[in-house]
Amino acid sequence: MASPTKVESVAEFVAEISKLRLKTGRMRFFRGHADYRKYELKPSVYRAYYLISNEERMIQEAIVRCPADLPDSLSFFERLVRLQHYGLPTRLLDLTSNALVALFFACQDKERTEGEVIVFDIPRSEVKYYNSDTVSVVANIARRRNSFDLTKLAVDDDGFNKEAAVSRLLYDIREDKPAFRPMIRKADLSRVLCVRAKLDNARIARLDGSFLLFGI
Repeated sequence: MASPTKVESVAEFVAEISKLRLKTGRMRFFRGHADYRKYELKPSVYRAYYLISNEERMIQEAIVRCPADLPDSLSFFERLVRLQHYGLPTRLLDLTSNALVALFFACQDKERTEGEVIVFDIPRSEVKYYNSDTVSVVANIARRRNSFDLTKLAVDDDGFNKEAAVSRLLYDIREDKPAFRPMIRKADLSRVLCVRAKLDNARIARLDGSFLLFGI
Protein backbone atom coordinates (compact mmCIF):
# COMPACT_ATOMS: atom_id res chain seq x y z
CA MET A 1 0.00 0.00 0.00
CA ALA A 2 1.36 3.41 -0.98
CA SER A 3 2.09 6.04 1.67
CA PRO A 4 -0.77 8.50 2.16
CA THR A 5 -0.56 11.94 0.56
CA LYS A 6 -1.93 14.91 2.54
CA VAL A 7 -4.00 17.52 0.70
CA GLU A 8 -5.69 20.66 1.99
CA SER A 9 -7.97 21.69 -0.86
CA VAL A 10 -10.19 20.22 -3.56
CA ALA A 11 -7.73 21.45 -6.19
CA GLU A 12 -4.85 19.61 -4.51
CA PHE A 13 -6.96 16.49 -4.22
CA VAL A 14 -7.89 16.52 -7.91
CA ALA A 15 -4.26 17.13 -8.86
CA GLU A 16 -3.06 14.15 -6.80
CA ILE A 17 -5.77 11.84 -8.14
CA SER A 18 -4.88 12.81 -11.71
CA LYS A 19 -1.32 11.58 -11.10
CA LEU A 20 -2.51 8.03 -10.40
CA ARG A 21 -2.25 6.01 -13.60
CA LEU A 22 -4.80 3.27 -14.09
CA LYS A 23 -3.38 0.06 -15.51
CA THR A 24 -5.05 -1.56 -18.49
CA GLY A 25 -7.76 -4.01 -17.52
CA ARG A 26 -8.53 -2.42 -14.15
CA MET A 27 -11.42 -0.35 -12.80
CA ARG A 28 -10.94 2.40 -10.22
CA PHE A 29 -13.14 2.95 -7.19
CA PHE A 30 -12.89 5.17 -4.13
CA ARG A 31 -14.03 5.13 -0.52
CA GLY A 32 -14.01 8.13 1.76
CA HIS A 33 -14.22 8.07 5.54
CA ALA A 34 -14.01 10.83 8.10
CA ASP A 35 -11.28 9.72 10.54
CA TYR A 36 -8.22 7.97 9.17
CA ARG A 37 -6.74 7.46 12.66
CA LYS A 38 -9.61 5.29 13.90
CA TYR A 39 -11.12 3.88 10.72
CA GLU A 40 -10.78 0.17 9.93
CA LEU A 41 -11.35 -1.00 6.37
CA LYS A 42 -13.97 -3.57 7.28
CA PRO A 43 -17.76 -3.79 7.00
CA SER A 44 -19.77 -2.49 9.94
CA VAL A 45 -21.05 -5.94 10.92
CA TYR A 46 -17.45 -7.06 11.61
CA ARG A 47 -16.62 -4.14 13.88
CA ALA A 48 -18.09 -5.73 17.01
CA TYR A 49 -18.51 -9.39 17.93
CA TYR A 50 -22.11 -8.95 19.06
CA LEU A 51 -22.98 -7.72 15.54
CA ILE A 52 -21.46 -10.53 13.48
CA SER A 53 -22.66 -13.13 15.98
CA ASN A 54 -26.24 -11.88 15.51
CA GLU A 55 -26.07 -11.08 11.79
CA GLU A 56 -28.67 -13.62 10.69
CA ARG A 57 -31.09 -12.61 13.46
CA MET A 58 -30.80 -8.88 12.69
CA ILE A 59 -31.56 -9.52 9.02
CA GLN A 60 -34.56 -11.71 9.80
CA GLU A 61 -35.94 -9.11 12.21
CA ALA A 62 -35.54 -6.36 9.61
CA ILE A 63 -37.39 -8.43 7.00
CA VAL A 64 -40.21 -9.21 9.44
CA ARG A 65 -40.57 -5.55 10.46
CA CYS A 66 -40.22 -4.01 6.97
CA PRO A 67 -41.62 -6.56 4.48
CA ALA A 68 -42.76 -3.90 2.00
CA ASP A 69 -39.23 -2.50 1.75
CA LEU A 70 -37.61 -5.95 1.53
CA PRO A 71 -39.92 -7.99 -0.75
CA ASP A 72 -39.26 -11.55 -1.86
CA SER A 73 -38.85 -10.25 -5.42
CA LEU A 74 -35.42 -8.90 -4.45
CA SER A 75 -32.40 -11.16 -4.46
CA PHE A 76 -30.75 -11.56 -1.08
CA PHE A 77 -27.83 -9.38 -2.20
CA GLU A 78 -30.31 -6.64 -3.14
CA ARG A 79 -31.86 -6.95 0.31
CA LEU A 80 -28.41 -6.50 1.86
CA VAL A 81 -27.92 -3.37 -0.23
CA ARG A 82 -31.18 -1.89 1.06
CA LEU A 83 -30.40 -2.87 4.63
CA GLN A 84 -26.98 -1.22 4.31
CA HIS A 85 -28.56 2.07 3.32
CA TYR A 86 -31.24 1.84 6.01
CA GLY A 87 -28.42 1.73 8.56
CA LEU A 88 -28.29 -1.96 9.48
CA PRO A 89 -24.73 -3.28 9.91
CA THR A 90 -23.93 -5.57 6.95
CA ARG A 91 -20.95 -7.24 5.28
CA LEU A 92 -20.98 -4.57 2.54
CA LEU A 93 -18.71 -1.55 2.07
CA ASP A 94 -19.87 1.29 -0.19
CA LEU A 95 -17.60 2.33 -3.04
CA THR A 96 -17.89 4.99 -5.72
CA SER A 97 -16.22 5.60 -9.08
CA ASN A 98 -16.47 9.36 -8.41
CA ALA A 99 -13.48 10.63 -6.45
CA LEU A 100 -15.29 13.81 -5.41
CA VAL A 101 -18.12 11.79 -3.85
CA ALA A 102 -15.53 9.94 -1.77
CA LEU A 103 -13.95 13.28 -0.82
CA PHE A 104 -17.34 14.53 0.39
CA PHE A 105 -17.64 11.62 2.84
CA ALA A 106 -14.03 12.09 3.95
CA CYS A 107 -14.74 15.74 4.83
CA GLN A 108 -18.01 15.28 6.74
CA ASP A 109 -16.35 15.90 10.13
CA LYS A 110 -13.55 18.15 8.90
CA GLU A 111 -13.69 20.37 12.00
CA ARG A 112 -12.94 17.44 14.33
CA THR A 113 -11.06 14.78 12.35
CA GLU A 114 -8.80 14.21 9.37
CA GLY A 115 -10.53 12.21 6.65
CA GLU A 116 -9.11 9.83 4.11
CA VAL A 117 -9.93 8.68 0.58
CA ILE A 118 -8.84 5.14 -0.28
CA VAL A 119 -8.25 4.22 -3.92
CA PHE A 120 -9.05 0.72 -5.21
CA ASP A 121 -7.76 -0.37 -8.61
CA ILE A 122 -9.54 -3.68 -9.18
CA PRO A 123 -8.99 -6.05 -12.12
CA ARG A 124 -11.99 -5.77 -14.42
CA SER A 125 -12.32 -9.57 -14.36
CA GLU A 126 -12.83 -9.41 -10.58
CA VAL A 127 -15.71 -6.92 -10.74
CA LYS A 128 -18.99 -8.82 -10.48
CA TYR A 129 -22.57 -7.77 -11.11
CA TYR A 130 -25.55 -8.04 -8.77
CA ASN A 131 -26.86 -11.19 -10.51
CA SER A 132 -23.57 -13.13 -10.43
CA ASP A 133 -23.69 -16.68 -9.05
CA THR A 134 -20.61 -15.99 -6.93
CA VAL A 135 -22.24 -12.87 -5.48
CA SER A 136 -25.29 -14.92 -4.52
CA VAL A 137 -23.10 -17.52 -2.82
CA VAL A 138 -21.14 -15.00 -0.74
CA ALA A 139 -24.17 -12.83 0.09
CA ASN A 140 -26.21 -15.77 1.37
CA ILE A 141 -23.59 -16.62 3.98
CA ALA A 142 -25.19 -13.78 5.94
CA ARG A 143 -28.28 -15.98 6.34
CA ARG A 144 -26.34 -18.72 8.08
CA ARG A 145 -26.10 -18.77 11.84
CA ASN A 146 -22.87 -17.91 13.61
CA SER A 147 -22.22 -21.63 14.08
CA PHE A 148 -21.50 -21.96 10.33
CA ASP A 149 -17.75 -22.61 10.58
CA LEU A 150 -15.70 -23.26 7.44
CA THR A 151 -12.82 -24.73 9.44
CA LYS A 152 -15.04 -27.61 10.58
CA LEU A 153 -16.23 -28.53 7.07
CA ALA A 154 -14.63 -30.77 4.45
CA VAL A 155 -11.68 -29.31 2.57
CA ASP A 156 -12.39 -30.75 -0.90
CA ASP A 157 -15.31 -29.30 -2.82
CA ASP A 158 -17.09 -32.64 -3.29
CA GLY A 159 -17.09 -33.40 0.42
CA PHE A 160 -17.85 -29.80 1.28
CA ASN A 161 -21.02 -29.81 -0.81
CA LYS A 162 -22.28 -32.95 0.98
CA GLU A 163 -22.19 -31.25 4.38
CA ALA A 164 -25.62 -30.61 5.92
CA ALA A 165 -24.73 -26.97 6.66
CA VAL A 166 -23.81 -26.42 3.02
CA SER A 167 -27.06 -28.03 1.86
CA ARG A 168 -28.92 -25.34 3.79
CA LEU A 169 -26.78 -22.66 2.13
CA LEU A 170 -27.61 -24.15 -1.27
CA TYR A 171 -31.30 -23.99 -0.37
CA ASP A 172 -30.98 -20.27 0.38
CA ILE A 173 -29.08 -19.61 -2.85
CA ARG A 174 -31.78 -21.35 -4.86
CA GLU A 175 -34.35 -18.92 -3.50
CA ASP A 176 -32.43 -16.34 -5.57
CA LYS A 177 -31.44 -18.68 -8.39
CA PRO A 178 -33.69 -21.74 -8.82
CA ALA A 179 -31.43 -23.14 -11.55
CA PHE A 180 -28.23 -22.78 -9.49
CA ARG A 181 -26.00 -25.82 -10.00
CA PRO A 182 -25.66 -27.62 -6.62
CA MET A 183 -21.90 -27.16 -6.35
CA ILE A 184 -20.18 -24.44 -4.31
CA ARG A 185 -16.46 -23.78 -4.41
CA LYS A 186 -15.39 -23.59 -0.78
CA ALA A 187 -12.78 -20.95 -1.65
CA ASP A 188 -15.54 -18.57 -2.82
CA LEU A 189 -16.92 -18.29 0.71
CA SER A 190 -13.78 -16.48 1.87
CA ARG A 191 -13.61 -14.03 -1.02
CA VAL A 192 -13.95 -10.27 -1.07
CA LEU A 193 -15.91 -9.23 -4.17
CA CYS A 194 -16.40 -5.90 -5.88
CA VAL A 195 -20.05 -5.82 -6.95
CA ARG A 196 -22.01 -3.43 -9.18
CA ALA A 197 -25.57 -3.14 -7.91
CA LYS A 198 -28.69 -1.71 -9.52
CA LEU A 199 -29.09 2.04 -9.15
CA ASP A 200 -32.50 1.87 -7.53
CA ASN A 201 -32.50 4.75 -5.06
CA ALA A 202 -30.92 8.17 -4.67
CA ARG A 203 -28.18 7.25 -2.25
CA ILE A 204 -27.10 4.16 -4.16
CA ALA A 205 -27.06 6.18 -7.37
CA ARG A 206 -24.87 8.78 -5.72
CA LEU A 207 -22.40 6.04 -4.84
CA ASP A 208 -22.65 4.38 -8.27
CA GLY A 209 -24.14 1.28 -6.66
CA SER A 210 -20.75 -0.39 -6.12
CA PHE A 211 -19.82 -2.42 -3.06
CA LEU A 212 -17.19 -4.64 -1.57
CA LEU A 213 -18.95 -7.80 -0.38
CA PHE A 214 -17.08 -9.81 2.24
CA GLY A 215 -17.33 -13.56 2.78
CA ILE A 216 -16.53 -15.36 6.00
